[in-house]
Amino acid sequence: MIKFEAVIHPFFQEIKINGKKNMNEENQEFQYNGLDEWGGFEMFDRKFDYHFWYDDEPEFYIYDVTNDIEYGKEQQQDVKLIIEI
Repeated sequence: MIKFEAVIHPFFQEIKINGKKNMNEENQEFQYNGLDEWGGFEMFDRKFDYHFWYDDEPEFYIYDVTNDIEYGKEQQQDVKLIIEI
């Protein structure tokens, strides 16, 4: 199981995704342009899509799409969201 942490820097429009699995760590960084942003990345030989959504409050979702591109509860990963000002 991968433990995800997403750090969002709103002033720089930057997202950093940190993943930890069995004492190993991998990181990804992305720039975002809008308040409803989709993207994808690979980590620990798996494929993921992320969705950053800012309406009343920021929300961030990561979906495991390694075997199939679906966005259901089964593919949704646990993510700790951190907003750094």
